[in-house]
Amino acid sequence: IGGLGQVGKELTKFLLKKGNKVHVITNKKSRKKIKNSVISILDISNKKKVFKFLKKNKINYIYFLASHNIASTEKETESLNDKNIKTNVISLTNFLNYIYKHNRKIKLFYSSSSHIFNNQLRYPQKENTRAKFSSFYGLAKFLGKEICEFYRNEKKIFCSVGIMYTNVSINIGKNFLIKTIISQLKSKRKFVKLNNPNAKIDIISTKDAVKAMYKIMQLEKSSTFIISRNKFISIKQIYNQISKKMGINKKILINSKKNKNKKDNYLLGDNKKIKKMTKWKPVDNLNDIVELFFQK
Repeated sequence: IGGLGQVGKELTKFLLKKGNKVHVITNKKSRKKIKNSVISILDISNKKKVFKFLKKNKINYIYFLASHNIASTEKETESLNDKNIKTNVISLTNFLNYIYKHNRKIKLFYSSSSHIFNNQLRYPQKENTRAKFSSFYGLAKFLGKEICEFYRNEKKIFCSVGIMYTNVSINIGKNFLIKTIISQLKSKRKFVKLNNPNAKIDIISTKDAVKAMYKIMQLEKSSTFIISRNKFISIKQIYNQISKKMGINKKILINSKKNKNKKDNYLLGDNKKIKKMTKWKPVDNLNDIVELFFQK
């Protein structure tokens, strides 16, 4: 679900290589295709249609990745907020209800987000760290996490949650960090404008994130996991790596308007639990991540 998004595309390819039959669910007609997968148009907010789809196709595993994310430089809108709540509450519950009522052998993975900790000053964050969010997106991802944990604990179904920290693939939107840096370095301007070069993020490749999801779904019991590197990387480090790769070095200007009144980001995930329970660990380093954007 959300199989045509950044993470969804990577996950679909990974699952196909493992020999699975994959249904990619989208809510509208799309020219996008992923070779050997089945593209299914489905209104996931419609309970009857969801139940009919799951029964007809004999689904064994559900990866719920659907969401409406935006870059940090973009603003949330009322329409986007409504869609996020609808997707992460009503639509998610439709799938969980089917599992509970009709087939408890189905395993579900829900993709939550580190945005549930955006206002949390303590780090690194753990699975039981108190959520403190500052956006409707964070609220929606928090509600989805709580719903899954309710169904897991009270309805006794397999429902794992991955609290996803920043993950990157070539499928990210043009307004996201790495692509904006590359675009500015290619431009004729003599400088690169960044909101805060000293800001730090916890970043992994989407490829590594997908492997984490898969390993979580192979466990006998479901749980909630932090999916992160557990290491800070600054925006300046990311810029330097890209600049070195391109052989272009420009002066960095701080976007004072965007940076004004902006709090420091303390999003750092403690990944000890997933490492211990699944033996997963992130493989790709910063150089590997940057290299993805220059492969032919």
